[in-house]
Amino acid sequence: MGQSTDHSSIAGELLREARSLRVDKDYYETSNEDRTAALSLLTRALALSQTSGDLATEAKCLQDISRIHDMNGDYATATLWAKQTLTAFQELGDLQEEAWAFQKLANLHYVVSDYGNAIEY
Repeated sequence: MGQSTDHSSIAGELLREARSLRVDKDYYETSNEDRTAALSLLTRALALSQTSGDLATEAKCLQDISRIHDMNGDYATATLWAKQTLTAFQELGDLQEEAWAFQKLANLHYVVSDYGNAIEY
């Protein structure tokens, strides 16, 4: 259990560091360099949170990775990450963040004129 706890703690630290780059609030003025740095941190944090079974941190990493791809205009990739985010928040029973994921998915479909799927969310 010690290594699992260590992985969870490190994942949390990486997530906080990534969020200090302001990628957790859909800040579109975040620089490309900061997005790239945050994506690297979040990818590491995601792997560690999955290894340790820390679903809350995993869900937040998935959410922020989706946001970054959205900010970068890669809507297809953002959608894939948002779907994983939705599943994670549903497993956690976090209704507020689940609602965020539904809204994000609807917006991502809307922005590419996929109105039929946007309505599904």
